[in-house]
Amino acid sequence: MMYDDKVYDDKVYGDKVYVSEFKNQGRAVGGNDSLGSLAWWLAVFGLMLLGLLCFAASVNGQEAGSEESRVMNEELAPVEAAVAAPVIEGEEPALIAASMGGFTDYVWRRDRLYKGWNAQGAAAISRNGFSLGGWFVANEEELMEVDLTASFAATFKEVMVEAGVIEYFFTNSGAENEREAFMGIFPRVLLSPRAMLYADLTHKGAFYGEAGVSQALPLAGLGMLTLGADLGYGNRYYNALMHDAPANALHGWGASAELELARLPLSVLVRYDENVLTGEGVWWGGLSVGMEL
Repeated sequence: MMYDDKVYDDKVYGDKVYVSEFKNQGRAVGGNDSLGSLAWWLAVFGLMLLGLLCFAASVNGQEAGSEESRVMNEELAPVEAAVAAPVIEGEEPALIAASMGGFTDYVWRRDRLYKGWNAQGAAAISRNGFSLGGWFVANEEELMEVDLTASFAATFKEVMVEAGVIEYFFTNSGAENEREAFMGIFPRVLLSPRAMLYADLTHKGAFYGEAGVSQALPLAGLGMLTLGADLGYGNRYYNALMHDAPANALHGWGASAELELARLPLSVLVRYDENVLTGEGVWWGGLSVGMEL
């Protein structure tokens, strides 16, 4: 399986350049196809999100409403309470998380796709391992990209395993959507190692892997400092698609330091990424605020 040479769809804003997407020659490009597909996916995503919220509210309401009757039953009928159906282990309330930040560059897998300040935001809802999330990046002129993710995670002893699907929408270029399946392993041991594998479902045969470690260090009175480092590796189809480098090779590496303030929902990120296939290295960072419900 061979890929055609990539074509860059660049947009220039003064001294800022945004590479909308690495596209193959011959791929269909329609001005409204991506936005129309995005609207359809957002509708489906919204219905799924609404269903999950209703389910979570229903279960939480049942748990709250049954608390009083459970106490009464325990007092009046201890024998019956002792032989009642057991409570399922692992039941958790729904968790909603959101974040918004401003960053100096948009860097994705060691590639700087946009040079200049940009806004990035994310939101997700999860319950009992199932998660639905969305992410976007925009500059001062337009929305550049929207990603939607659906995943499931489970923990086996001290190892968490996660698998899911990501849909990429390039909203400013009209290019085709991209889709990836992924799987990750996260052992709960010292240095929090992780390993991720991404399979490109749009371009069959392209795989990208990443491995990394991180360590959180409490800073008295200030917050939590997390130091991390990671490596990325692409197979020959992935590297040919992205950089005209048809070989199984190390794609790049990166290191980061993130400070989460103790008294404010604010995080400060500083990161360095280097793409060994292109020889480009970039320092970047930003500020973000987050919340959980």
